[in-house]
Amino acid sequence: LKQGGHSTTRSRVLSTSLRGATAIEAQRLGIKPDTELVVVQRLRYADGFPLSVDCAHFPAERVPDLLEQPLGGSIYEILAVRYNLAPASSIESIEVVSANPREAAWLEIPTRTPLLAMTRVASDADGQPFEYSEDLFRADRVRLVAKNTALAERESLGTDGRVELTVTA
Repeated sequence: LKQGGHSTTRSRVLSTSLRGATAIEAQRLGIKPDTELVVVQRLRYADGFPLSVDCAHFPAERVPDLLEQPLGGSIYEILAVRYNLAPASSIESIEVVSANPREAAWLEIPTRTPLLAMTRVASDADGQPFEYSEDLFRADRVRLVAKNTALAERESLGTDGRVELTVTA
């Protein structure tokens, strides 16, 4: 999240795990079910407010020691610098869901509050998927902006204080 070049987001790691891929995760990542995944779940804050619960899944063989890296900052930066992984393309889907009690507690909102659920599959230059993400955003704090460029800054702060999420068209 950048406003005048300053990052105003921080992340708190909620959980990390190394486990076999479910059927859905395997299908999204183009791998066999039970292939080992690194899963990182984080709570992200913008200007001190909880903004989103993000759950990212990576095939373990592509990110061998990811869980030993500092995961409070930009995971994409670690992916690029350490593993030479950069998203050349991504497919995103967006829907409205209701916060369950655990998500509501993390995001400091009432249970069943509407959330914006975004799932993303990011692929490298060879078209190989390397990340499957499920992100839940507080709908009262974000706005979606469609831009037809792959290099758009992912998040920025709108003039009214809402976080603007770029959805590449």
